[in-house]
Amino acid sequence: MKKLVPVLLAILMLVGCGRRSDMPLNGPVTFHEITATIPSSYVRDSTQSSEDLWVFEHGGYSKIILLSRRDIQGDPDAAIDNYVAYMQSEGCDATRGTFLYTDAVLSTYTKENQFCQEIVFVYNGLFYSVALRGGTEEEFQSLLNDVNTPETAPKAS
Repeated sequence: MKKLVPVLLAILMLVGCGRRSDMPLNGPVTFHEITATIPSSYVRDSTQSSEDLWVFEHGGYSKIILLSRRDIQGDPDAAIDNYVAYMQSEGCDATRGTFLYTDAVLSTYTKENQFCQEIVFVYNGLFYSVALRGGTEEEFQSLLNDVNTPETAPKAS
């Protein structure tokens, strides 16, 4: 019996880790209904990722890309306004606009001495977020250039 316990624990660990193995490490990714391209210098951290939050780190967490999705409580238009107000109350520079032809909030802030940018947008009744912590404005814009929904994705020729 003592020999069986370590074997069972190893199997359980493999099964548990295997659940997230369908999350790509980097490169082109499909996160629920959106697509993005994660630079090859980033690696997915499966220990911090979940179904609705994918975490990609670079250089021992000197930079982090976050993809997240969550439900919207109530009216999406009011939720966008509330998010702008919340981010501004936290000292962030947050503005309402559009991204991928839908309502969005662009936020810039400092967290743990890192420059951070985030875009939160509404798609199919859900909030999606793409954030870069520790990078530059140029890196964030490059990341956003490769984010798409099925309606905005380039068509194959």
